Parts: sequence; C-alpha cells; structure tokens
Amino acid sequence: MTEKDFADRRAAQPWLKLAALVLVIAALGLPVNDLFRYALLVVATVAVVAGTVAARPAPWLGAIAAVALCVLGQILFPAPRIEEGHNVFLVDRAGGVLEAGLPRAAFARMAAEFDAKYPPARRCAPTQDGCWRGQAFPREPSPFPPTASSIIPPIRAASPASIFPTRCGCASASSTSSPTTGIRT
Repeated sequence: MTEKDFADRRAAQPWLKLAALVLVIAALGLPVNDLFRYALLVVATVAVVAGTVAARPAPWLGAIAAVALCVLGQILFPAPRIEEGHNVFLVDRAGGVLEAGLPRAAFARMAAEFDAKYPPARRCAPTQDGCWRGQAFPREPSPFPPTASSIIPPIRAASPASIFPTRCGCASASSTSSPTTGIRT
C-alpha cells in the first residue's frame, strides 16, 4: 500500500464512523429513552470513535442486513406506546377534591367514563394490600405544588398602583398622579 492509500483511508474514516453511528441509531430506534438502549449507544459510540472502521463492502452489507432486520422487527412487533400528558382520575366516593375542583359537567363526564370502565361492584376492597382505594386521596385538585399566587391572598382593598409608587409612568393611562406624593391612583 502506498502513502496515498493510507491518506485516503484516513480521510474516509470520519464519514465511515458517521455511517456506522447512523446504523447503530437506526438499529436501536428513536427515541433512545431507556437505559439499556442508551448504554448500547454509548458503548457503540466509544467503540466506533476509538477504533478504525473497515471500508470493505462485506462487513457493511452484513451490518445493513442486520439493521434492516432490526427495523423490520420494530415495525412488525412494536413496543406498546404510553400516551403521555393525561392526568389520573380516581374517585371512590362523592364529595372528593376532584368533584369540588372540576367543572360540574367535566366531572360528571369523567366519573361516568370511570364508572363504566371500573364498575364500583368490581373494584378492590380498600383493606386489600395494593388497592388504590385504601391509599390517601389528594387534598388539592392539582398535582403541582402551590404557587405564590395561590398562597398569598390578593390585595382587594387597594390597587397595587396606589400602594407601590411608580416613577416610570408604567401605570395605566387612566390613572392620575397626586402632585404632592407622586403616587398614581
């Protein structure tokens, strides 16, 4: 082999490595959001970056065939998808926090769907280990912690513009400024 052949192989390595990583990602499938596949991706990336990728056609054809089988397997046997973004609706008795916190029509519709899917007669006993009915139910309708606006009561006696003087003229145009204090009212 000549020096030119070695230079050509070195120049092709970044593209071969990129192609190898694309094949790895195609075999793993996107999104890579579980620990096992992420670990495989890290190991493959380290091996590809640290090693030398062969430019012979036989290994590449074998790798492409293996990836094609992986992709075909993912199409034929898809993993169950979890629908994200839905809140949990659990009611066991009347007068709960969801009934108080949701609009009446929305609560009635969700309660009817819940009772149709999980009839009260077929629900587990609250004393049974692992039964959701024996667990504590939320005390607030939101799963998120309270914010400052929900903790601090609003000021109703006076508007904020009359309490906090502003010198920037940011208050509404309809407010007037006292000539002695400079406070907008």
